Amino acid sequence: MEGLSVRTILVNVVIQAIIFLYLLDNDTSMLILVSSGVGLLIEIWKIQKALIVKVRAGLAGVGDRDRAADEAAQRTIRAR
Repeated sequence: MEGLSVRTILVNVVIQAIIFLYLLDNDTSMLILVSSGVGLLIEIWKIQKALIVKVRAGLAGVGDRDRAADEAAQRTIRAR
């Protein structure tokens, strides 16, 4: 995902989660809650698109997709 920093996406998820929990705590209408919840799910989806998330035996690892693609391209060039 070009143009988006991983840090920005993570900050947006945290902010969206805080807003959603605040709205949930204040008995906000269902229409507003659904709208905020969908926005939060979209932000979480962006994390999955921007990062490589691996879970092995209870350990989670996170890597940058762009960096992984660059490293793979360099390995291909070196192999030639």
